[in-house]
Amino acid sequence: MKTKLKVLMMGLILSSATFADYGAIAYSDSTGQWGSSYGFFDRNTAFHVALSHCGVADCEIKVWAQNQCAALAVGSFGIYGWGVHPFLNPARDRALSECFLRADDCYLVADICT
Repeated sequence: MKTKLKVLMMGLILSSATFADYGAIAYSDSTGQWGSSYGFFDRNTAFHVALSHCGVADCEIKVWAQNQCAALAVGSFGIYGWGVHPFLNPARDRALSECFLRADDCYLVADICT
């Protein structure tokens, strides 16, 4: 019985590590365009999809998450803040708080949960 339990536990541990879920938010400082992705098994694919959804050459990944939520807030003059948290509202709050440390006109641009 103990052996079966060990095998089951190892299977659960390996399963959760195998199914990592990645997402990203890309943003263009010059145009304000953004793109996002979520639900991908590797970070590079999540980055590529977010950048392609953004659609302009100067898009950059501003925040990414693995099995969490992420949010991006922006203000004037290229100021931005990001947040990552297991839950969406705290991720949004962190993004806005980070942005408001350096700007007074911040707003949420995008958020994702993986």
